[in-house]
Amino acid sequence: MVASGWVVRQLWRLLVVTAATPAALAGLLLVVIGWLLWSTSPLLMLSTCALGVGLLVGVRLVWPDRWLAWMRLPTRS
Repeated sequence: MVASGWVVRQLWRLLVVTAATPAALAGLLLVVIGWLLWSTSPLLMLSTCALGVGLLVGVRLVWPDRWLAWMRLPTRS
């Protein structure tokens, strides 16, 4: 009983920290969506990853100042 209570408290803390941190929430969503896409079709997941990388590269080339503010600085911090 004590061990299950401890596990529930730890999972709750993980959920609160993940929900409060946008980068952690985005990472969790990417993992869950990637797992769902992989279970559906590996080709669909790889295509979605290629699209995401292409969009990131496009933003970097077209709007370098926004890339710095939205991606590089938050990722480094």
